[in-house]
Amino acid sequence: MSGGFKKNTRIRAPDVLGTKISVENAQLLVSTGAPEFDNVIGGGLAVGTLLLIEEDRSNSYASLLTRLFLAEGVLVGHPLLVASKDKNIDTLISSLPAEDQTGNVPENSKQVSESSDMKIAWRYQHMPNNSSDRSNRSVQFGHHFDLSRNLVPEVLSSIKLTRWSGGPVKHDKTAEDVLSPEIQTLLESVKNSLAEHNCWVQCNVSGGEPVKQRTVLRMAILSLGSPLWEIKSEKIPVIFYALRAILRASCAVCLVTIPSHFFNAATISRCRQISDYSIQLIPAIHIDGKVNPLLSGQDGLFKINKLPSINTITPYKPATLDLGFKVRRKKFCIEKLQLPPEIAESEEREQDDFVGPKLSQSFGGCGSGSNKNLEF
Repeated sequence: MSGGFKKNTRIRAPDVLGTKISVENAQLLVSTGAPEFDNVIGGGLAVGTLLLIEEDRSNSYASLLTRLFLAEGVLVGHPLLVASKDKNIDTLISSLPAEDQTGNVPENSKQVSESSDMKIAWRYQHMPNNSSDRSNRSVQFGHHFDLSRNLVPEVLSSIKLTRWSGGPVKHDKTAEDVLSPEIQTLLESVKNSLAEHNCWVQCNVSGGEPVKQRTVLRMAILSLGSPLWEIKSEKIPVIFYALRAILRASCAVCLVTIPSHFFNAATISRCRQISDYSIQLIPAIHIDGKVNPLLSGQDGLFKINKLPSINTITPYKPATLDLGFKVRRKKFCIEKLQLPPEIAESEEREQDDFVGPKLSQSFGGCGSGSNKNLEF
């Protein structure tokens, strides 16, 4: 008589290049290209999510984060898809920053090399050393970049890049009222790139089969909704919905930048709500040659509008939301805002110097007042 028991086989996590598993929600994460950015959003970008970056009027800081995002994908071997109608894609790729080689050696590798000369018991000499494997895996996630240097041509030639700057328009009467034909060509290009690099999620994977090494498609859509796109502002949230539907069924992440100063508050609010991550870089405003003392030493505010709730009830909450950013010659930094010393030692408030009227200690009637001089 055959029993109805099945062997409980554990489904192993997929081996995906350049990712790590979050300890909080067991989600696959990829790096944004800025380790400090990864720390404030919970360790990195979750695979299958959409990151919204609101551009400032000069579009300098959003462009910098986009280049770091793409440069991280180049170093870990991720295929790229870049869509833009405002910028030359080849010029953008050629300006990707190179990895910072100074002070980037992991401490684990140093400790392993120093302890290799130590003598251990004979029974442990032939056991495999797993510490070096861990250090190699940790190097693959997150890199520091030198903003003063660009990638060498040899590295640029090996990039798996898909470009989209507009294409032949196919008129479809059934969907013309929802999305423009040009946006449909963009979505078709995204789907074709996912199929080309085998990035669609396959659910029918048994525990006994070997897990194949897969990759993550990094998509960057620049200045979506600018005048060159010729899209009505009401259609921008619809595009976000279409992108999220594709991302939820694929092994990919998408970064979208929008010129928020072109849209009304209602459109911006809907885009923030639909996206998974939403951040805004607000540059410091100089008035009469002076800057807000709270932003002294900073280039602007790093504002987090939304973080996702994936495999958990509440989203990740950083230690503080009072963050500022600054761009130095070699790196992009995010720091906690702190009051300078001259503001911390402020003068006393006026209400602290106010002395109220002296009340009489006698609580008798009208004729028993010992203090005849009333102070008003």
